Amino acid sequence: MTEPLLEVRDLRVQFPTPDGLVKAVDGATFSLEQGTTLGVVGESGSGKSVTFMSVMGLINRKTARITGEVLFRGRDLLTLPPAEFRRLRGESIGMVFQDPMTSLHPMYRVGDQIAEGVRAHRKVAKSVAESMAVEALRLVGIPSPEQRARQYPYEFSGGMRQRAMIAMALVLDPDLLIADEPTTALDVTVQAQILELLEEMKERLNIGVVLISHNMGVVADVAQNVMIMYAGRPVEVGTRDEIFRAPRHPYAWGLLESIPRPDVRVERLLPIEGSPPSPLPGLHDGGPAPARAGRLGPPRRLPAVDRRQAPALGRASAPLRGRRRVTTSAHTAEPGPAPAPDPPPLVEVEDLTKRFPITQGILFQRQIGAVHAVEGVNFSIRTGETLGLVGESGCGKSTTARLITRLLEPTGGTVRFDGQDITHLKRRDLRSLRRQMQMVFQDPYASLNPRHPVGQIIAEPYRIHHIEGDRRAMVQDLMERVGLNPEHYNRYPHEFSGGQRQRIGVARALALNPRLIVADEPVSALDVSIQAQILNLLKDLQDERDLTYLFISHDLGVVRHVSNRIAVMYLGHIVEVADADRLYEDPRHPYTAALLSAVPKGHQGATRNRIVLTGDVPSPANPPPGCPFHPRCPKARTVSGSDDEVPERCRTEMPPLEELAPGHTAACWYPLAPGERLQEAAHA
Repeated sequence: MTEPLLEVRDLRVQFPTPDGLVKAVDGATFSLEQGTTLGVVGESGSGKSVTFMSVMGLINRKTARITGEVLFRGRDLLTLPPAEFRRLRGESIGMVFQDPMTSLHPMYRVGDQIAEGVRAHRKVAKSVAESMAVEALRLVGIPSPEQRARQYPYEFSGGMRQRAMIAMALVLDPDLLIADEPTTALDVTVQAQILELLEEMKERLNIGVVLISHNMGVVADVAQNVMIMYAGRPVEVGTRDEIFRAPRHPYAWGLLESIPRPDVRVERLLPIEGSPPSPLPGLHDGGPAPARAGRLGPPRRLPAVDRRQAPALGRASAPLRGRRRVTTSAHTAEPGPAPAPDPPPLVEVEDLTKRFPITQGILFQRQIGAVHAVEGVNFSIRTGETLGLVGESGCGKSTTARLITRLLEPTGGTVRFDGQDITHLKRRDLRSLRRQMQMVFQDPYASLNPRHPVGQIIAEPYRIHHIEGDRRAMVQDLMERVGLNPEHYNRYPHEFSGGQRQRIGVARALALNPRLIVADEPVSALDVSIQAQILNLLKDLQDERDLTYLFISHDLGVVRHVSNRIAVMYLGHIVEVADADRLYEDPRHPYTAALLSAVPKGHQGATRNRIVLTGDVPSPANPPPGCPFHPRCPKARTVSGSDDEVPERCRTEMPPLEELAPGHTAACWYPLAPGERLQEAAHA
């Protein structure tokens, strides 16, 4: 057997604090072979990032206690002098961090920052380092690398910034690449590009890759081996098929069952209740909190699974089964009762438009252009249903939500709520409207006032709308309804976990008993098990109160789980609307098909049919004429018969939103035929 590229033995990382010794990593043991990818998953605080920051030597040894062995090609990195470790880091081990914007200096050109790393490790002339930086940018697929190397990070899109970070990590040809959440902040289409790039670099350079992620689908898509961490230690390690098809540890099974999947519909997700245990010493000594005991066993340390000896737990284990999978394939669905008539629309949007002016000058400003954020949007939301709104960042989803709730003034078009035109209501009339529509925002911490206790935060709508009564009792009743302890009425937001803070936001939105709730990315900042709790809560509240939702998300698995119908948005336009099942089974717009193909499918055992869209979304300040998707559309190039040309109609005329089947509309001059796969249409 060949020696592993990286072997970690009983790694422990502890941080002394006034409250005790924090056990961030508590006995991690694993290995990585050259030319393979190890996926590392687990909830926030499980020790994933700290483990590999220790491997990189980025943990301050003066403030942390690090023990164990970290063997890189047989050398124990923990025994190396700092100067030698610095030479090794970057040249032999590269790292890609989660947020490229905070890792790239905004005042320096991208090429100069990559060249700086070259000159720090090799004695070469500045011109040679700059040439190596350009070649690294070319290697990761950035177009016009000579020009891009002279640009600043703010001139790059999110996907291009992440590519630049990968170029910086690979410029010195390392043997090991550690990618810490490299796709978390990216849209699904850009995520697909980055995953394809990592896979290509691994094959081309024969390097070992560690991919840290909370997205189980991403890990299943690219990793040959998977390590699941809980409370600072690995609890199950195995091949991708072993982990995703027959997990043997209850925590691994719980994570998989918490994930909404695009290929199946389920009645209810099965979350892991409670929060991960505190790394501080205490009652549970690193074991699961009592709220998790029903799923993970009694409060004790969770042993790691030895797959050679442990019995298979599998997906059908009776003690852990908690939900029924419901397939939605048109070929397997059984006929049900006759559908009830559609309820009346609660929200109707017609030709909704929002343009933000671009001005020039300081004292005397003049308009020199406009950002076309929302352009002629049409859709309706029926009473009691959930309409999912999906699309890439910058497509206008959040702006549309704020126009409907009148947090922004529309430039044109009409918004009707329960038959009433609310497009240009005055502030006095808007106050009564606010009681009927509320928002749940993406970041549960940024939307809560840190200076006020949660009781005051939830009671604020009562004060604004002059609702009398025992406000404390009403708030505590709401807290109990959304799964919060009413006794925590006087606690502050920072004393709650992320999932609990999102429950506070939901409670505040429910205070006035609204009819419409606009949820703008309400679970994107949460771990998968906490996300499942919030999604179940939203569905329970909808059934109980007959709520209507506009649900905005970039996670297509989440959207399918919660939505009755889905609207797909691109560059300010609605390009397709259909029932959730129909849209996922048979998309008709090329953009929708590409968006769905980009969803990781490795854990589903599905055949890869990923369509990686080339280029970035055009700027809404300078949108292309004709169909907004035509510069990136694979189908248009197939119709024209050329990779460089698209039909004139696509380039010059905006397609209308037309009905292609009952309840299924799309805005495309050349829509996909029923059952047609976009890959068959694309030359790639």
